[in-house]
Amino acid sequence: MKALGFSLILFLFFIPVSSQFYQYGEEPGSVRWKKIESEHFLIIYPEGRKEVADKMMNLFEISYKGNGQQLNNFPKKIPVLLHFQTVVSNGFVVWAPKRIELFMHPDVDGYSQEWHNQLALHEYRHIVQLDKLNKGITKILTTVLGQQGIGPAVGMLPFWFIEGDAVYAETSLSNSGRGRLPAFEMELKAQLLSGEKRYSYDKAYLGSYKDFVPDYYRLGYQMVSFARQEYGDDIWSHALDYTGRHPYQLAPLYFHLKKYDLSSRKLYNQTMDFLTENWEESLKVRDVKEVLPFEERINDDYLSYNYPHCMEDGSVIAIKSSLADIDRIVRIYPDGHEEKVYTPGYLYSNSISVSGEKIVWDETVPHLRFRNKSYSVIKMLDTKTGKIKRVSHSSRYSSPSYCDENKMIAVVETGPELDFKLVFLSAEGRTVHVAKSPENIQLMQPSWIPEQQKVLLIGLGTEGKSIWEYDYKERIWTSLLETGPVNISNPVSDGKKVYFNASWNGSDNIYSLNPEDNSIHQISYSRLGAFEPFIDKGKENIYYSIYSAEGYHIVKNSLKELSPKVLNPLSEIKEQSFFSYSDSEKSISSNDSGSKIYPEKKYSRLQHMFNLHSWTPLYYDYNDPSIDDIKLNPGFTLLSQNLLGTAISSLGYEYKDQESYFHANFTYRGFYPIISLDYDFGGYPAVGTSDASATLPSMLKTNMNISVSTYLPMNLSRGKWNIGITPSMKIAYSGAYLYSLTDLTYNRGLTSLEGRFFSYAYVKTAYRDLQPRWGLVLDGSFLSTPFENENFGDISSFQSSVYLPGLFKNHGIKTRYYKQWNNPQIFLYGSNKIPFPRGVDTYFGLDMQRFSIDYNLPVAYPDLSLGSLLYLKRIRADLFSDYLEGDIITGFDPLNIDFKSFQTSGLELYFDFHAFRFLFPFNLGVRYSYLHNEAQSRFEGLFSIEINKF
Repeated sequence: MKALGFSLILFLFFIPVSSQFYQYGEEPGSVRWKKIESEHFLIIYPEGRKEVADKMMNLFEISYKGNGQQLNNFPKKIPVLLHFQTVVSNGFVVWAPKRIELFMHPDVDGYSQEWHNQLALHEYRHIVQLDKLNKGITKILTTVLGQQGIGPAVGMLPFWFIEGDAVYAETSLSNSGRGRLPAFEMELKAQLLSGEKRYSYDKAYLGSYKDFVPDYYRLGYQMVSFARQEYGDDIWSHALDYTGRHPYQLAPLYFHLKKYDLSSRKLYNQTMDFLTENWEESLKVRDVKEVLPFEERINDDYLSYNYPHCMEDGSVIAIKSSLADIDRIVRIYPDGHEEKVYTPGYLYSNSISVSGEKIVWDETVPHLRFRNKSYSVIKMLDTKTGKIKRVSHSSRYSSPSYCDENKMIAVVETGPELDFKLVFLSAEGRTVHVAKSPENIQLMQPSWIPEQQKVLLIGLGTEGKSIWEYDYKERIWTSLLETGPVNISNPVSDGKKVYFNASWNGSDNIYSLNPEDNSIHQISYSRLGAFEPFIDKGKENIYYSIYSAEGYHIVKNSLKELSPKVLNPLSEIKEQSFFSYSDSEKSISSNDSGSKIYPEKKYSRLQHMFNLHSWTPLYYDYNDPSIDDIKLNPGFTLLSQNLLGTAISSLGYEYKDQESYFHANFTYRGFYPIISLDYDFGGYPAVGTSDASATLPSMLKTNMNISVSTYLPMNLSRGKWNIGITPSMKIAYSGAYLYSLTDLTYNRGLTSLEGRFFSYAYVKTAYRDLQPRWGLVLDGSFLSTPFENENFGDISSFQSSVYLPGLFKNHGIKTRYYKQWNNPQIFLYGSNKIPFPRGVDTYFGLDMQRFSIDYNLPVAYPDLSLGSLLYLKRIRADLFSDYLEGDIITGFDPLNIDFKSFQTSGLELYFDFHAFRFLFPFNLGVRYSYLHNEAQSRFEGLFSIEINKF
């Protein structure tokens, strides 16, 4: 047990810690940066975005007070980086180097909380959480290790708490927040009220491949809120204190909760009991009417149909999604027959528009090189011809609505300055008209009113949501309805009334608005939630999606047979257990944030190129971490990463084998090509000779290695295909001594030149997929020593992988071909460029080729818990066969080269599990190989960790 404990400590210190040096992406190097500062924040932003930066500073200062008071902790100044060139809507906090990064493009399908207000509240809560951990033992670790020292304490906290507490903050400190949204709790409610056995705590937290499980944001919010209600507001503040002081306990939260006679599992069960009782009681009060789904289902597997649109023949076009398949557009006929229409790329607003025989949608398109720059483009499909047309290029359009009568597409455009416009495009993509948003409120979800040149939209401003109408002919904006913090979405019209889904009275349902008298009626009575209404062309039926434990269903109702009920917004139904729209007395909103203007200064990229954030009193190679073999030696390591994510460097001293070594690395990512410099100094140089009589040099200088590498990762992804190309080049110098048969003396210095071309193209994957269903990977490399050809020659290789679908869903076939050309002179290169067959000992080879075929398949989804030690999610298998042939070196003294072949077949069995409830999964496996040449069997253990889960 001592060895296990020591291994765990090393794992916790170096694996999670090294992953803290998170570099999400970067802006083009042409961006000029500015900064403003307050007592608590440094905000860095691109030139020309001063107004937004001031707004964010005021929001953060308000967030500082509210978040600090709730957790009784007020952190020191924190840098905040604002990104404006991407259409991604996101934000994250990293502690090494310490910063907040925010992507300012608002969520195009967001709820009734202004995006920037949510970012300030939610992301700063993480800063308060992490800073509060920095005490006791953790404070000592941060002194010894720098900012990375907080990693072990963070690793001790479950993500349901970290994210659930942040959702609690955005809800309790605002007049909206996800905690007030019926849709946010709907998935968990469906599971608890389904009558099926409740998920175990491990399954509810760590997920499942077998069943749909709500994410830990939803779970965590309920558990955090329930604990505050039942055990006091200080329970989580004290939990952070205790964890920071006792990270060595490996499960400090467990020991803290024991003071309340709790554990995470017990708290989960108490929370679920409370929620179930509350939701069962509210269900008795609500008026619920069961409806039959339009579509037919073969089994009870979780799948969803969203955004239904009725065609003239009575069929319905919708987006279909499931755990087993990637999202696709399908057509469902009245007789139940279903066919796939098209598989789009990454839907930006997660919606489609259908009119006539045309389907229009938006897709996310990445920038060729810089991850923090992206676009959203409009595409159109003609269902009659099957032709796809890209309507816009390099645009920032969202939520298209197509009208076949006037052949125009209404879209929302969000400019880099966060200015909102309603844009009218022709079917060919030409801009016909642009209407600026009234008071620059965020515009969402435009929808044409049939037979009228008018468009309905959702507006989101500082006071919440509203419904607007734009008259294209008269160029006039009209406000139809203001709902404030109550969330509303997806407005459509039959020419007289406006239909939309709204979250009044604690649940989402379909409502109608009569603009003539401003009356509002409820027209659906869903048990869990109704969304995305659509009126057919004949104005006889309304279609919409309802949620159930099996996913979203499509519902069809006759407009004449509806039972509308006048809205009563003051209903006493307590659906949301902890916060509702009426109890926001503690809230803050954008209006409360103030309007202070801060002096702007230049932010110098050169001056801030180096940002020392972490160190260790030992030497550890962070650029080449190894889980299997963590190598630590006496010395020190200094780590730097600038806030822009463009300059990453390290400096270290290492003492091993009674020798001193110095290491330095610098990588710059601000240009189109990425450039990396490495320098190593110390130890004895390599000495090579083929002449036994040669006298060794009398004086050997200390070894020195220098390398310069550059690579250009290009993202060419389009539609459902992920495509990339990365050419790279590396030149390296080593202080080795090589004997020259020409000069009959030792020459110092070995220069190598290595080139590589790597490319891939594969279809996006479904949640259960073990590999892409279709894909191709090509990888070629060449290595030579241009000034030492008489000694080394050259070595080159080519590899290809082809991914194909298997016999059944989520099965996959992978075929691989490898080829190596090795033309040595006196010395061999250090290793082969292609791997030997599985189960075979590795030899040095010259010219070789290898063929491999794998069949990957899931075996079972056990969802089995063994206490807190292990949660087994999936068992999978890989049937394989490998064949290699070529010139193999079987002896060196004397040199012996034989043409040999090796063939193996076998089975790999993998167990995907979580250990100690850590969020990232472990993969433990065993490989059986049958060596055909030797008629022998071999067993090997396999192990890996999906660190990228962070």
